[in-house]
Amino acid sequence: MNVLKASGHVEKFSDTLVKDVDGLVSYRTDKLIEDFLEKNKKKLLLKFKEQEIDLDYIKAGSMSIPELQATIDKYEIKSPDNKALGTISDFNLMFQTKIGPAANEVAFMRPETAQGIFVNFKNMRNYFNDKLPFGVAQVGNG
Repeated sequence: MNVLKASGHVEKFSDTLVKDVDGLVSYRTDKLIEDFLEKNKKKLLLKFKEQEIDLDYIKAGSMSIPELQATIDKYEIKSPDNKALGTISDFNLMFQTKIGPAANEVAFMRPETAQGIFVNFKNMRNYFNDKLPFGVAQVGNG
């Protein structure tokens, strides 16, 4: 875990998410902004300069949470269902698990490390004659 913290994976391997006011649907904030600006560019040109819209579109993927919030406020962006948006938060993409004899040590794996277990679940179920296995472990390079 110390290696992943030192490399920045634990803190920086994340995307920002924003939920609608109902809190039922989450959206990746940068993609929501990009999609909104692309879809509504003609309408926005009545109020904003084209270069300003294009720059916000390009910068969306690298904006901080305050910058993302300011962009949402600036263009009055709503969810695709036309609902107001709540607060923006970071979502860590690392696969967190617990290890050790007492399962009290926290460890992280990159999401693609664990995908084989989930993607191949049907194969494992078939291998165990439609009975769920007690557990599944994956061995290999991560």
